[in-house]
Amino acid sequence: MSKALKIAYAVIRGIVAGLCVILLVYNLYVIISRYGFGNPVPTVFGYGGAQIVSGSMDDGTEDAIKVHDFVIIHARDDYEVGDIVTYIDNYGDATTHRIIEKDGDTFLTKGDNPENAVDPPITKEKIVGKVIAVWRGVGEAIEFIKGPYGLMAILFAGVVIWFAGDIIGILTSGKKDEEE
Repeated sequence: MSKALKIAYAVIRGIVAGLCVILLVYNLYVIISRYGFGNPVPTVFGYGGAQIVSGSMDDGTEDAIKVHDFVIIHARDDYEVGDIVTYIDNYGDATTHRIIEKDGDTFLTKGDNPENAVDPPITKEKIVGKVIAVWRGVGEAIEFIKGPYGLMAILFAGVVIWFAGDIIGILTSGKKDEEE
């Protein structure tokens, strides 16, 4: 194998190994946070994410947050009327709705769907963060990746990439031996 190809392979192998380690550490953190501490929306440095599983934010417009979208949230010091936030409701579930009224550290929220009723009041402590980005239709893919089959698929792909260079190296070194 040429020197440039060996360097490229080493870099790719390092990136794959790094990504696998990051994925493993993140998944362990999420599992411990969710099941050990009962936190349905774990955050890292104030950032988190949630899959949208209901149509409560779908008001029929093109910009609406729809089922299977994935929202990125960021914790803030303060929230204002009009902010879309993800909060932990009285049942311990994550809900993403718009703030429609603020009274000190107490908020009223409601989904954008016209059929929604106003939610029970929540305090600032219940808010995980403000929605800062919406990834359209990515929720299902992220849920798959977070599950056991998705994790296995990613690890399998990592192993295939890891050993592909070795196999290519063996095959190309065999051709060089035959030529000599």
